[in-house]
Amino acid sequence: MIDAAEIGLTYWTLAGTWLNQERAEYMLARSWLRAGEYALALGHAQRCAAICASHDAPAFEHFFAFALLGIAYRASGRHGDWQSARNQALAYYAQVPEDERRWCAEDLAELESGAAA
Repeated sequence: MIDAAEIGLTYWTLAGTWLNQERAEYMLARSWLRAGEYALALGHAQRCAAICASHDAPAFEHFFAFALLGIAYRASGRHGDWQSARNQALAYYAQVPEDERRWCAEDLAELESGAAA
């Protein structure tokens, strides 16, 4: 799982757009969360959010980046940072067009629950 996500990131970085790279960072962070490697997950979640910021990404992409960042902070025991990222994710969610919100449901539920990954 992690090898596949790392290879995906490598090739999307070489051949894809910023959006492909951002989503590959998201997937790699998710993989590290599932593996219980929270510091590694957090690093990739931070890169995911940074890519969104540097490319003026739409609210949909920002929501996923900040939801993941919040989940990674919470898993790392950084509850103050979790709350800040959670609030940012929810602010972006409010800007997501109604027809795209269904894609956010799982991350939104995880952000609001106590689940770590």
